[in-house]
Amino acid sequence: MYVGMRCIANVKPYLVSSHPEYQKLKDAGGLFLDPHSKEPAVIKLWSAGGGERANGGHIDFTSEAGYIWWYNGIKKLAEVGIDCMWNDNNEYTIPDDEWECALNVNKDVLEVPEGLEKRPQVGLWGRSLHTELNVKASHDALLAVNPGSRPFVLTRSATAGTMRYACSSWSGDNITSWDSMRGSTALGLNAGFSLMQCYGHDIGGFEGPQPDPELLLRWVQFGIYSPRFAINCFKTGEDNSIGDVIEPWMHPSITHLSHQTASPPQRWIGWGYESDPEVWKLLDGEKQYWLGDSMVVGGVFEAGASKVKFYLPKASDDDEGYLNLNAPYQYLGAGQWVDLDVEWHGAGIPILGKVGRAVAVGRDVQVLSPGEKENVANLPLDDHQGVEIFPPQKASRDGKWHETTWYEDDGTSASTKNKISSYTIAYSAAESEIKVKFSKDESSGFQAPWKSLVVILPFGDLRKVVSEDTKVVDLGLSAEGKKQYELS
Repeated sequence: MYVGMRCIANVKPYLVSSHPEYQKLKDAGGLFLDPHSKEPAVIKLWSAGGGERANGGHIDFTSEAGYIWWYNGIKKLAEVGIDCMWNDNNEYTIPDDEWECALNVNKDVLEVPEGLEKRPQVGLWGRSLHTELNVKASHDALLAVNPGSRPFVLTRSATAGTMRYACSSWSGDNITSWDSMRGSTALGLNAGFSLMQCYGHDIGGFEGPQPDPELLLRWVQFGIYSPRFAINCFKTGEDNSIGDVIEPWMHPSITHLSHQTASPPQRWIGWGYESDPEVWKLLDGEKQYWLGDSMVVGGVFEAGASKVKFYLPKASDDDEGYLNLNAPYQYLGAGQWVDLDVEWHGAGIPILGKVGRAVAVGRDVQVLSPGEKENVANLPLDDHQGVEIFPPQKASRDGKWHETTWYEDDGTSASTKNKISSYTIAYSAAESEIKVKFSKDESSGFQAPWKSLVVILPFGDLRKVVSEDTKVVDLGLSAEGKKQYELS
């Protein structure tokens, strides 16, 4: 890490023949073998700019030579300060399934079942195996340099077991178009259902023309509500002063919950609302989705749109509906289609809060993770915690208490040493006040760096917050005009 900026290296599991290490790896048996020529297999590979290709070969991660070469290379990158690895182009889309693997890597890496050495052809299983070994090698090398840390490996491809070693993925080289942005929703829902907790897309598109201002803004508005926000393309102009952005930003509450309960971070709009017959008409999954269980997110997928139709799923007759988190901030009943304002330079995209739920929020700037030992960028501490609640417009039915739990950890420890604590806000609304309760479970050993909690009411809600369990201080209005109360 240099002046507080973490660097990520794009690494690909192949070498072109002009690479200074190509001959060494070839002679050591670290590349796939062509059974016809009995020589290392050769393929045309992407080598430089758009459409530029050169002869080269794919690394055989079942070979001791290939695996160790990659592992040592990643270690060297980590030793010079590269914090994260971007395992790109690792689908192993080779032209011949008969190419052969060495299958002689150390048994600690891969234990080859008896008899399989007689079937060394890559085939379908071999491509999947190599994707996983490619990511495992990066993961293990990062841990070798920084034991006890939480390795960050981004992978373009994955198999059922790859996400043990990679924490993030994305949809690849998408096209700049309105249809591409719309289609990204279904991909994200599929990925979440497959328990890829940190998944996203190249905002604005990777391939194709430059996006016009409206398309880019709509994509940014939409992409913010995915677990991984990234702007990355090959067509960045020379006047770019910002650079590419690859930054998983989502509050860990959603991803931690997914790891523990297998609930996707992004969910089909009918998730938990299967008894509502209308949700079964929304099977394409491309226009709206749940982000966790507290917010419904929708996109705008055509130029010039100022209104969109949006469905609000209904769980039961006791469902208390939704709150529009954009102007005009109205309450909306469940089980109906509504027209929402979505001016691209005004209200933005549809974002609704589920009445009775809450969303934990932190500072609106980068902060120092509790587990970080150094602060070379002089970042602010992660010592502020808020929670936005979405109470009923009037009184909670029958005095009902609504409850939301979120999770936190130190942000740096490896999974084997990680300690996760939980925090719960509960509230019950009356006409003139809202009763709140706050509890925490830090029995894991992790203690949050914040000592008080700020309860944030919806825009325009001026009710008083009270508690029988803790001191409540009226903080007035936030910069966004929302009423705030501190629990301490």
